[in-house]
Amino acid sequence: MADSQPLQSTLVTDNHLPLSIIHHNHIFTLSFYPWIKEIGNSFDPSDPLYLIHRPSARVVIVVGHSPLKSEHLDLYPSVEVVVGTSAGVDHIDLAECRRRNIHVTGAGDAFSEDVADYAVALLLDVLRHVSAADRYVRSGLWPVVGDYPLGNKEIINPLDPSDPSFLIHGPSARAVIVLGPSPLKSEHLDQYPSVEIVVGTSAGVDHIDLAECRRRNIHVTGAGDAFSEDVADYAIALLLDVLRRVSAADRYVRSGLWPVIGDYPLGNKLGGKRVGIVGFGSIGTMVGKRLEPFGCSIAYTSRNKKSQIPYPFYSTVLELATASDALILCCSLSDKTHHIVNREVLMALGKRGILVNIGRGAIVDEKELVKVLGGGELGGAGLDVYENEPEIPKELFTMDNVVLSPHRAVLTPESFGALKDVVIGNLKAFFSNKPLLSQVNLND
Repeated sequence: MADSQPLQSTLVTDNHLPLSIIHHNHIFTLSFYPWIKEIGNSFDPSDPLYLIHRPSARVVIVVGHSPLKSEHLDLYPSVEVVVGTSAGVDHIDLAECRRRNIHVTGAGDAFSEDVADYAVALLLDVLRHVSAADRYVRSGLWPVVGDYPLGNKEIINPLDPSDPSFLIHGPSARAVIVLGPSPLKSEHLDQYPSVEIVVGTSAGVDHIDLAECRRRNIHVTGAGDAFSEDVADYAIALLLDVLRRVSAADRYVRSGLWPVIGDYPLGNKLGGKRVGIVGFGSIGTMVGKRLEPFGCSIAYTSRNKKSQIPYPFYSTVLELATASDALILCCSLSDKTHHIVNREVLMALGKRGILVNIGRGAIVDEKELVKVLGGGELGGAGLDVYENEPEIPKELFTMDNVVLSPHRAVLTPESFGALKDVVIGNLKAFFSNKPLLSQVNLND
């Protein structure tokens, strides 16, 4: 057997960086920090030369918040500086470093933007129950139990079909209040021959037969701006959730995998992303305003270019998708917008692109969406609405890059309080022959 050759140093002769030791425990692997091993003259415990160079290393690079205590420093007697890679330094024995005259550095502002984004994501998640609603949908409870519980939905105390006097007063009723997206078609209107106004309580009115209302000379109102703020908040919550994997990470922790497998895979930051907004009415405008502080590049498409809007305008959804990292759907559903987000648009968003839909499910070709997500041709999706609610394609349940919400972007006590004011205000205005607060243009 030949004599074993002594280990040779791998120092690069033209690299003047001092010897560095990469310090980490088993929880913090180098998967998030591959660049550390690219630092010249650095060695981690898996390196054959680690034991040779450890006593003479002048630098210790601490991975994540791996503990660095006195007993660890004893292993590195020549260390002069501890380089932290975490936002905090509570895992480093600062008193011992001071006693040994060792300098300590932290991550500085490297994480500040993303940590701030995540704080907002968590706040929105807790306030709006995004992760909890995602679990509710994935468990299959939506079609069985019904809407996810939240807030007070009591708007007004009208006559409803469970009232014994409904059949008596129904034919003479002059107003119909439509709860949520309940369909109101011609056969329903036949039951209310005296109706003069349909008062909607939903952000959209695609569930109401507008052509039939126009034919019967029936006025129609919607929710106006009552839901705009909360829906815009929810759109940002879904976008942050998909990018930063909040709901998926929540499931990871609850399943007990963190101590076993280690850190959850990296997410992506929102700051600097190109975000396209489809539909720039009240909700779209508020989404844009909320994205500005994140430093996003915002563009939009709408039926018409809006002269007062400073963002770039694209005449088609396809053009907007091609120029965007994320697409947020805020438009209403109509014959023109049905499946406006098709395979071509989804492919234009690309493998890192994100789709958020807080408009209506049928704006997106759902079958194609499932295909591109399953094939890895789209980065992810945050969905609050679906084509056949409450039925959702089962394939989506197993996708961690998808956040599923049971059509609840509007559901806060505050928005329903605002809705109550709009509904009662429209009724009072109509029966006082005053202008309606949120009249729908039936000729549009």
